[in-house]
Formats: sequence, C-alpha cells, structure tokens
Amino acid sequence: MAKAFPELKNEVIRLLNETGDTVVAEIPDGVGGTTSTNNAGILQYLNDAAFELCRTCVYLPTTLTVASHTGRTYDFSSSAMAFPITVHINANASPLTRCGENELRSYDLSYTTTVGEPTYWYEAGYNNIGFYAVPSTSIAFTARGAGLPTAITEGSGSFSFISDDLLMQALPCYAARKIALKNYDDPSIVGRAFWGDWYDQVRLQLWTRLDPSYKGPNGIFSVPPVISAGAK
Repeated sequence: MAKAFPELKNEVIRLLNETGDTVVAEIPDGVGGTTSTNNAGILQYLNDAAFELCRTCVYLPTTLTVASHTGRTYDFSSSAMAFPITVHINANASPLTRCGENELRSYDLSYTTTVGEPTYWYEAGYNNIGFYAVPSTSIAFTARGAGLPTAITEGSGSFSFISDDLLMQALPCYAARKIALKNYDDPSIVGRAFWGDWYDQVRLQLWTRLDPSYKGPNGIFSVPPVISAGAK
C-alpha cells in the first residue's frame, strides 16, 4: 500500500480542524488582506517531512551509479543518495576502503593532489564523496547506502517507505505543525502546533526499531532524531 497527496492533505486539514483549503493557515499579505496556504504549500511540507524521516530514522536502500567521473570529489546532492555506505569503482568486486579525511591528512599531506587509482573513499563535506588517490583517468563508480524517497506531486506519486499507518501519523502532523506555526493571526490554528510532538514520537519509534548497526558509534543514524526532555 501507499499514501498519495489527496489523502495526506485531507488529514492535514482534519488535524487543523478545518474544512477546506481557503481557511487553512491564513496569514496577512501586508495590504490588509490574507493569503491561504495552498496545495503547493501543503505538498512542500509533506515532502519535507518524508525527507526528514529518511535522513534521521528510516533506512531506505539507495544506489547511485555514475558512468564517468574525474576529479577528487563527487557532489551527490542532486541525487536521491543521503548517506553513502559502500563505493565500488570500475565494476570491481571489492569496494573501496572507507576512511576519514583526517586520517588521510595524517597519512599524506598532499592527499588532495596525489594522483593514481583510488583505493579509499571518504566523506568530503556533507554531500561529497572523496577519492584517494585522485583518479588519473575517468572512472565509473557505484555508491550504495541510505537515500531519500521520490517527492510526490499533487497529481502523482505516493510514499510507501514505511507502513501506511505510520505515514498517516507522521507526515500530516509535520505539515500541520508548520502551518500552525506560521499562522499567528488565527489562535484556533496556531494552538494546534502540538501535532509536531506526534511527528517526533513517530520518528523516535522508527529510530528505536532500526538495526543496531546503524545506530552504533559512527553509524549513519547514531544520533537519536529526538532528544528526551529529561536528557542532560
């Protein structure tokens, strides 16, 4: 099963105790009138919620294949990849060894310019895969890891990366909180920002269910998505 925009949107409106688009999250337009959060705004919040789940507490297997690359780093920010785990080059059976950039710096101060066939890969910033040595010729590589779902639109696409009940609990609650917090002129709506707590509860529940190997030291989900109020 899966959940698409119409059903998710209706739940957002229900959580806000509203009946239609025209009264959802009305905010001043600066000239005495109001503008309403339309479908595009709700859609953006729903997609943001899904991406945040997969960045913090849901492992969604993803493969990134690059047919030709030259240079020390590759920026994967435009792809569905979020956290690469393994990297293979030129269809080799064995993956490159992962290491830290500080380790490379200690081993070779010229690691950014040393040229040769890559035997290591590292995280070069938030959205970059680094290669050591820097490939002297074009390489093909495949990265596998955790990624993001395909964004839905008003008329197509659906989310299915977790069960339907959790999708309906989490995504509309995130959108409802965003809409409530931007609407200070309507107390009946802004008071419903508490739905964000429900979204965080689902995130923590999903994180708890993750394979322990993903939550260990240096794991891609090592930090809980929600810090307990009683934590010091």
